[in-house]
Amino acid sequence: MVIYLDWNIFDRVEKLERLNEEDKKIYSRLYSILEEEHNYTPYSNAHLRDLFRGYKKKPEFIYGHLEILERVTKNLCICQYWNKKNVTLHYRSVSDFFEELKNEKESDIESIEDIIAVDSTGLLENAFNLLKNVPVPKEFKMIYREDPIFGVMYPLTRVEMTKYALTVDLLNLAFMMNTDYSLYKSLKKYISKARIKLKKHNKLIKLDKSNLKTKIETPKYLEIDSIIDNLPDTLKLKSENLLYRDIFNVFLRYDLKGYKTDNMFPNLIDDGLHTFYAAYGDVFITNDDRCHYKATKTYEKLKIPTKVYTAKEFIEEQESGVPPQKPDN
Repeated sequence: MVIYLDWNIFDRVEKLERLNEEDKKIYSRLYSILEEEHNYTPYSNAHLRDLFRGYKKKPEFIYGHLEILERVTKNLCICQYWNKKNVTLHYRSVSDFFEELKNEKESDIESIEDIIAVDSTGLLENAFNLLKNVPVPKEFKMIYREDPIFGVMYPLTRVEMTKYALTVDLLNLAFMMNTDYSLYKSLKKYISKARIKLKKHNKLIKLDKSNLKTKIETPKYLEIDSIIDNLPDTLKLKSENLLYRDIFNVFLRYDLKGYKTDNMFPNLIDDGLHTFYAAYGDVFITNDDRCHYKATKTYEKLKIPTKVYTAKEFIEEQESGVPPQKPDN
């Protein structure tokens, strides 16, 4: 089997000796299965992203975390590299990959000024200066009446009403989604409120239909999937890999629909990445009920055969040979 583990499973294996007796039995058995010669357990850059966030808070724990990744995976890595059409499965040192990621994060571009600074030709600066004289449609101001969230998302555009200001706001939005956890929560709250309004609108349309001989279809723009399709590009992940695109599109839909939803955008992205990489294996094991639910629903929607388990569910099936009963939801 190819068995993909969420980071919370690696963490339990790392802390095996500190677990209670019941959990120790589960994770000891799991570790023995992972060590079997015919099983493979790759790590990914999603695990390293998980670890990097923890490293920034408590760097002293990183070496133990990297060691358990190396011991369990034997440095087998699965990664969707930038601009590649397919994932790469190869052997790559966990520690070396983490160091590379750490160096990249330290030199991340975080503003238009940073983008301009790396362009020695001056062409980008000229292009951005031209945008300062190009107005956005005056109707754009209408969004600020809809909800305060748009004032947070597009503050400079509200004042200057230029395409340069909109570019700055969109760039800042991408960074804010990773740092301001309340922003994603507020955006989902707005979508939820909009859905309630649209449902009421749908009911009115259905009532009107009963009095008409001609069949009237509900407009597409009133459907939740259509709303999600038209979210800002900053909330969409694109890739040459079609599976990557499809999994993230479906995974994001389930999160925005409000059940088992994440409060933090970076966690949502990492869970989506884990779900994507696990799709290349036979089994995905996670103790995160949010990720478990959305990964299961995503695989069902896309007809991906990968099975999703908690550690306990997986061991129970291995011991009994009977798959766990799926919850009603």
